[in-house]
Amino acid sequence: MAKFIVTYENGRIKKEITFRGEVYTVTMGSWDGCSRTAEEKAFNHQFEERHPEDRDLEEIASLMDDMSFGSWDDIEESLKELAKFEQNSAV
Repeated sequence: MAKFIVTYENGRIKKEITFRGEVYTVTMGSWDGCSRTAEEKAFNHQFEERHPEDRDLEEIASLMDDMSFGSWDDIEESLKELAKFEQNSAV
């Protein structure tokens, strides 16, 4: 099941997507007065690097990208779509 977790601890925001049994993490560092800087590559880039031959690469990467900065409604919709990809790959 696709999952999305957000954790705030010690001034840092950690976002995790679990998809097809793998965890993709983006940790935003502490606020420096202007912005936060990610410690890892974006979710979509992580997926592209791990699965360059995936037949649904573009669509899955796009859904993961939407989850980075989308509204809660966007995130929920993306999770539903990712769950469909998981179901289809299990068949």
